[in-house]
Amino acid sequence: MKLRKMKGFTLIELLVVIAIIGILAALVIVSLSGARNKANDTKYKSNLRTLAGAVEQYSLDQTNPADYPENAVSNNGVDEAFTAALLGAELNAYLGQGGTSAAWDFGTQTTGYEEGSTNAPSETWASYVKLLNTNDSSTGVLAVTSAGTVTVNSIVMNRLGNGLAVNDKLFTFFGPQ
Repeated sequence: MKLRKMKGFTLIELLVVIAIIGILAALVIVSLSGARNKANDTKYKSNLRTLAGAVEQYSLDQTNPADYPENAVSNNGVDEAFTAALLGAELNAYLGQGGTSAAWDFGTQTTGYEEGSTNAPSETWASYVKLLNTNDSSTGVLAVTSAGTVTVNSIVMNRLGNGLAVNDKLFTFFGPQ
């Protein structure tokens, strides 16, 4: 009787191929996660620029064109979050869509807005959004210092204990430009 040689793969060969596919899949997932963070950071930067334009348009409509919106809540000089709930009353008219503008979409990221004077009206302002990519060193990106502050356009922004930690990266925008 003749033995027939069976064609196919051995168990070891199949396990090696499955292991290689698993390693490649893990590498792809890790690289896509970084790309997603960079894409979200780009969206946050764009939204902050849009809101900065709305702040500037707001100031042009005031009696004194150098007046900027005040923080909605007085918090002893600590900047307030840059949200529709706090600044929407002043800025929604400049964003269109009845305040449902995507410009307010920062996900769960920490944001901040501070006018430059404790006495209204203010003639300067600064804002920021916390970035996901901690390696970002592009224009307008600052790191939180050990003292928990960031100085933007001579305005001290202080949010430690409110969503920021030392060495977090913040994209900043300020006016007048």
